[in-house]
Amino acid sequence: MRDDKRNLYVYHKGEYVGWVDDCRNDMWYMEGKWCPADTVAAANFTNLMVAQEWEQNFKQGEGELVLYSEEEEGKQLDGLAMGLVGSLLIVRMLLPETAEIIRQRK
Repeated sequence: MRDDKRNLYVYHKGEYVGWVDDCRNDMWYMEGKWCPADTVAAANFTNLMVAQEWEQNFKQGEGELVLYSEEEEGKQLDGLAMGLVGSLLIVRMLLPETAEIIRQRK
């Protein structure tokens, strides 16, 4: 893992659901401590991530489509939240074209 630590702000289905603290990335994958917002949407997203079989999602390239940003009001990028491992949220970065294909499938 590289040492370029930062926070990521996470949005799911158009709502802010929390941030990833001390996020680190390795190639196309990011992970860090999940800090959910104090909202119903954040609780629902967290429950969804807990229920995910992250290892299966990793192998099959599946997960829950999210948007993330390195700044609270910054440009949002597409990602695929694959699940929680303990308190770590695992997110795969996506190219816009790949995210659009996933959106069309859902």
